[in-house]
Amino acid sequence: MTFRFLVAIAPGAVQVANVYSRRTEELTGFDSVVLACGGEADARLYAELAAERPEVHLLGDAFALRRLVAATRQAYALAKIL
Repeated sequence: MTFRFLVAIAPGAVQVANVYSRRTEELTGFDSVVLACGGEADARLYAELAAERPEVHLLGDAFALRRLVAATRQAYALAKIL
């Protein structure tokens, strides 16, 4: 489900709304809800691997938190260089 945002969480259900129409919809059948609310870049694995193998590259959310399209563009640019 895309273009929705969370409006409410209730036992066994969540209410979401369309980002354009604001029309709400209840989704049921859940026993738990996991929220992903921000984060931070984590390059620890890169640092460990780069110490052993210099051809390792830092990409995606390990480099910086952003949308998937930015990480994909970064990977494409690296692939062109390699």
